[in-house]
Amino acid sequence: TQLITLQANDGNGNTTAVHSFTITLKDTQARVVTSTPSDHTENMDAGLCTFMLPNYGLASIASDNCGTVNWIQVPPIGTVISGGDGATQLITLQANDGNGNTSAVHSFTITLNDTQAPVVTSTPSDHTENMDAGVCTFMLPDYGLASVATDNCGTVNWIQVPPTGTVISGGDGATQLITLQANDGNGNTTAVHSFTITLNDVQAPV
Repeated sequence: TQLITLQANDGNGNTTAVHSFTITLKDTQARVVTSTPSDHTENMDAGLCTFMLPNYGLASIASDNCGTVNWIQVPPIGTVISGGDGATQLITLQANDGNGNTSAVHSFTITLNDTQAPVVTSTPSDHTENMDAGVCTFMLPDYGLASVATDNCGTVNWIQVPPTGTVISGGDGATQLITLQANDGNGNTTAVHSFTITLNDVQAPV
């Protein structure tokens, strides 16, 4: 506020009483927003299939003639977004100056992205496999069933080479390298894990 006084005189030494009034300054100018985030992807939080929203106001720029810039974010900071790889969330930001003036609403969309490969804790080691009954060969089983892996945000699938059902020949003592690799269906794969099987003939002549 500011007190203003007025007094009239006629140039001949005569003056009126002093008249006074008070003015109160009012800020009616909204903030000027020059930058907010655009549509982008956000990687899942470590070990989780979710993402906790940060303060996107820190990645935004606004100025004000007469106040301190504050950002209103919806959903608010700390909200946990779920839905898996590819899920989307609309974010809105609005700047206010603490004097009752707000900017237009600015919006952008984030897309959740799973970048974490499965964690493998167990795969078969080198071992022998007995020939199948009555034949001098061995049909490979699904070694993924004998393996253990977990993933933050997907279903673990095993890529086996040679694949399940491949018939291995070569007689007693023949060897075959087997490789296993886990993927989560979201484009993330583990390192290749390998082991060797050795064919074993345990069938006596008939």
